[in-house]
Amino acid sequence: MNRTLTAACLAATALGALSAPSLAETRKLRVANSFPAGHYLVKLIIQPWMAEVTKRTNGGITFDYFPSQQIGKAADMLKPTQSGVVDIGYVAPAYVSDKMVASEVAMLPGGFTTACRARRPISKPRATGSSRQRIMRPTRSSCSSRSRCRPIRS
Repeated sequence: MNRTLTAACLAATALGALSAPSLAETRKLRVANSFPAGHYLVKLIIQPWMAEVTKRTNGGITFDYFPSQQIGKAADMLKPTQSGVVDIGYVAPAYVSDKMVASEVAMLPGGFTTACRARRPISKPRATGSSRQRIMRPTRSSCSSRSRCRPIRS
């Protein structure tokens, strides 16, 4: 999933770079979120992604990064992203459910009877025998044992 997400982000970034007036021109993108700089999402996803984009574009795309709600609070991150204050902003669907209605479908009650069933579409990819399956297969401590799978309380 991380490789697919990274590939999709790189493709989108590359398409944006190609639409720039000059390919020799460098482009600086502003990235903002509400996470502190030491947060695991920043360390494991955002920073490596920015470094990879910069590397793959040979420095053609660089980033100004604004962590820790420097541009706006988590609940307001959609506004600076839409208005162009930042080019890329992490928007949590729970904070903007009135503006991004379809993103809340997964949070509706009654969709799953257990937490394990809710996790199953993520943890069991369609392709069998692939390296992706080996990486994402649930461990015994998570959801592979029925005895550990508890019903969701409403």
